[in-house]
Amino acid sequence: MYESRHWQHQAKDLKYHRLLGLSGDAEDRASGLCSWAFGLGVTALGLIDYFGTFKTWPKEVRDDLRVALKARNRGDSRRAEAHFRRALATARSLPPQALGSERLLKISGLSIALGSLLEAEHEYTAAYQVYAESLDEVLGQGSFGSAQAATHPAGFNSDSDSSRGLSPQERLRTVALAQKLGDLASSGMITDGLSTVTQSAGPSAAAATMDDLVEQHYVWSVEELLRLVMNDEQRRKAIADAASADATGGGVMLSELGLPEWISPSDLGGSLEALAGFYTRKGKADLAVPLYLQALSLLMPPSSPSSSEPPRPPPTASERCRAGVLMNNLGQLLVDGQGPKGGADMTVDKQKVKQAIAWVQKGLDVVQKTQRLAGWEQLQQGPSSQGAAGGKAKEVLQTSDARTQEVCLECAAAEVALLYNFGVMSEMLNDTCKAREAYQRAYARADQHQMRNARNKSAHALMKLERRSGGGKTA
Repeated sequence: MYESRHWQHQAKDLKYHRLLGLSGDAEDRASGLCSWAFGLGVTALGLIDYFGTFKTWPKEVRDDLRVALKARNRGDSRRAEAHFRRALATARSLPPQALGSERLLKISGLSIALGSLLEAEHEYTAAYQVYAESLDEVLGQGSFGSAQAATHPAGFNSDSDSSRGLSPQERLRTVALAQKLGDLASSGMITDGLSTVTQSAGPSAAAATMDDLVEQHYVWSVEELLRLVMNDEQRRKAIADAASADATGGGVMLSELGLPEWISPSDLGGSLEALAGFYTRKGKADLAVPLYLQALSLLMPPSSPSSSEPPRPPPTASERCRAGVLMNNLGQLLVDGQGPKGGADMTVDKQKVKQAIAWVQKGLDVVQKTQRLAGWEQLQQGPSSQGAAGGKAKEVLQTSDARTQEVCLECAAAEVALLYNFGVMSEMLNDTCKAREAYQRAYARADQHQMRNARNKSAHALMKLERRSGGGKTA
């Protein structure tokens, strides 16, 4: 599964948790469930638009940038890093007018290109520091101080209005950077270079401080997106409503707010899911579940929303399959910690398991319907089969062929995870036949799409099931 110490700023923490309706190793948990997560749109720091034409860059930056890109494409990472750093330093030294109205986006774009290169070379601490500096720089509207960025969690010495005055695109960039910092801090790859942030007397204290850092990054990204989608009056009313609600009260459903056209459901849903995943890892299901539900409502809003906003276009294939993944995660949360532990008997809350199966089944229904609409069920028969769904496919396929193939694999991966977990949960209810069928289907789909680890996991589950059931015939 993909969790928390409460954020140290408890008043702010409570405000936003209640505003959202909150009450108070990744693959192999004790239950044997399989987690799945997608990298959502807001973390995709793609910058090809800025590098597509060198004419958008001043001549002082152009030469180093051209050399950096050529060196990167040849695999000469050291040379590429040196020239990216020179291009970045030069861009920062130029007068603001030299880079035009998109100055902050361009400079942060260079930082992200450098950070991505460092990540590819497994220099995660250095990448973190580059992203942190960039976030502070954008929040400072161009003022740059690497010493400050290296000694505190980026952006968190600023007040909640630190992004005021930035354009919507610049504020989205800060969200992406904060979420990227959270991803790196939670990856376990940063093992040095953050001593000024994680000073402690021992390893356990250092780990706790790193958890705080991860939580701060994710919470900040969610809060900033909330500031973007709610005006001051909406936010004041929502906070007042939350303050007067009881612990189980509703809260604001973000799907009922009209999102600005420059924020996609995946942008907001991605930040919510990242924070929910952090709380899940830390065993805070009471905080994770409402966040997953909010993200789910954004990806697949109710058919008859109560708001007066105009209806959204139908969810795309990617949004539908991501919704299936969230349903999978919700099911997992309900049964986390249940199931077989070593050779011991199962100890399960059957009612919770049934609720979990209902979520997983719903996720399967969504993903499999999407595959039918897109014509992917017969994909193994040849590329021409993709058109089998006719006009219906156009409802869910709205991008290029390359992106369509990528989404096809995402949906297949989601289906395999859902099938596998359906098998695990069926075992918890001693329904051997359904468990066997689910594992077999998961194995077949994983084999079809060359997902070796998922195929092996499904085969291993089948083998254990047959041993426990006395070697009965497979379905």
